[in-house]
Amino acid sequence: MEFEAPEDFYRVYDAHRTYVPAVVRPKHMRNFDEQFWRPAQVEPGHSVLELGCGTGLFLAYLQAKGISDFSGVDADA
Repeated sequence: MEFEAPEDFYRVYDAHRTYVPAVVRPKHMRNFDEQFWRPAQVEPGHSVLELGCGTGLFLAYLQAKGISDFSGVDADA
């Protein structure tokens, strides 16, 4: 299927996508710990803003780690 403009693709995508609740699994915890938590030296009292949060997997991770002050922004409702 070819599209004349990028917006055409997203209209089709929007009609067919489905979302499932974010479930943080042990592999996600390990990856986010390695790539974010330890390098940034995060502590439960910190606040976090995620831009482009998608289905909210990283936000669910933050909650599981005890972060209570977090927000996520995404252009896709």
